[in-house]
Amino acid sequence: MELRHLRLVETIAREGTLSRAGEKLHLSQSALSHQLKDLEQELETSLFHRSNKKLIITQAGEIVLESAREILHKIKQTEKDVKEHLFGNIGEIRLSMECYTCYRWLPSVMSDFHEKYPNVDINIFPEYTYRSIEKLLEGKIDLVVTDIKPTVKEVVCQKLFTDDIMVIVPKNHPWTKRKYVTANDFSDESLIIYHDFEDSVLYPLLEKAGVKPKKILTIKLTESAIELVQHGMAVKGMATWAIKSYLQTHEIATVQVTKSGLSRDWFIVQRKDHVSAPYFDYFAELLSDSIQNL
Repeated sequence: MELRHLRLVETIAREGTLSRAGEKLHLSQSALSHQLKDLEQELETSLFHRSNKKLIITQAGEIVLESAREILHKIKQTEKDVKEHLFGNIGEIRLSMECYTCYRWLPSVMSDFHEKYPNVDINIFPEYTYRSIEKLLEGKIDLVVTDIKPTVKEVVCQKLFTDDIMVIVPKNHPWTKRKYVTANDFSDESLIIYHDFEDSVLYPLLEKAGVKPKKILTIKLTESAIELVQHGMAVKGMATWAIKSYLQTHEIATVQVTKSGLSRDWFIVQRKDHVSAPYFDYFAELLSDSIQNL
């Protein structure tokens, strides 16, 4: 017994004649009659009997009809669920960011997102922060927000926005009297980073100039890093959006990096083989707007 047989029995039972059933199934009456005959031979029983040109379902036919309705309804519901998942009514976004500070972007974004997509869950995986692309390729997450554009061919990147990088120093630091600092100036300073030096915001500039800071301090908590800067223990490169709130509460100042300034691009990344529903694009749009309004 095949799925087409179940549709055949359900349609004949509903329409009452082969001709009307054929119209619904887009089959000729002879083709429909042939299929019904094949099914009855397979089951070794009649499923319908004729009465005044109408087909009346038999007890055996009722058994098949009950199963047909149940199975066809399940298939229809499955198709509906898949379409809703693909086209944005229900679903899930599994997300990680390659910077702990960036998680502060999410509360307002999630609130606005759920107004439009209340049945799409956003699940955040901060434990993948420094292995996010690796976990993306493994299928553990769906989206990564990063300031380092991946070079692996299995992913696609969408640019989110560009931010400006400044260096924060104590308010009494000599750099505050200057319009900008250069890469060479960092050779006499201790520099705070979040994780690996190669992933820090100032690394491309310093690496190109062949400069290494006097000392590198790895501090993962922004608040602790700000306190160290305030007390003259080190300097730190940060995005302007991340610095704003601390300028009001701490004795720190910002200094421009290089004469032309320093900026970086942010990207949202997903796998090429990932079927992207509309809510993924909407999430990226909200995220970009939210950051630029910080």
